[in-house]
Amino acid sequence: QSLHFRAFCLHMMGQRAEARAAYETAIRVMEARREPFGWTYQKLAELLQNEDPSSALEYAKKAVEVDPGIDSSHLMLGKMYESTGNLAAAIEEYRKAERLKPNDASVRYVLFRLYRNQGDAQAAAAELKMHQKLRQVYGPQQ
Repeated sequence: QSLHFRAFCLHMMGQRAEARAAYETAIRVMEARREPFGWTYQKLAELLQNEDPSSALEYAKKAVEVDPGIDSSHLMLGKMYESTGNLAAAIEEYRKAERLKPNDASVRYVLFRLYRNQGDAQAAAAELKMHQKLRQVYGPQQ
């Protein structure tokens, strides 16, 4: 995990090439030790989402495979599916994130937006209503 956190620090400092190499090194070490850490795959997917979407999608899938109980991994995979136009798969992943973190209003807003874009006014309205209710109860930031 220390290799992951080194890569993450490089990522946060904007050193993208170094961060990618460090994440890839961390993944090789973890896989060799058979000690996968989903966050590393997730963060590498985040890093690559604009410059290498196909690799990012594969890393996002691996993050969910390794640690299916992390809502942010499902959010990242949902985002990757959404960016490729696979809205059904995106909705499925966002739903999984919503089940893992049911009080997160932002997930409901994303679902509202996707259902609206698909033309499902009833589902969109239900998600917007839940989004507003959660914001009222928990506030705008979570």
